[in-house]
Amino acid sequence: SQDCTIKVWETTQGKLVRELKGHGHWVNSLALSTEYVLRTGAFDHTGKQYSSPEEMKEVALERYNKMRGNAPERLVSGSDDFTMFLWEPAVSKHPKARMTGHQQ
Repeated sequence: SQDCTIKVWETTQGKLVRELKGHGHWVNSLALSTEYVLRTGAFDHTGKQYSSPEEMKEVALERYNKMRGNAPERLVSGSDDFTMFLWEPAVSKHPKARMTGHQQ
């Protein structure tokens, strides 16, 4: 946001869970997937047709959990000063790492 923060909300109750601070400029971009959607493309071009959106979500969630393991969920944010921050929102309100060197 323009106040240089990222706000993490618990959506079912509309409760602010954590405010992440550290950017020196506005936070312009953020990527987050909350639907556990994973798209795959088979090399043999056969593709997999799921019988329902629920089945696709179950398969994607299973793949995500296998890949994720026990690591905490991470978030990367970018700002107009060409910096990115790595966060673990469930663990801390402070960035885990500040990444610089990006150019336009």
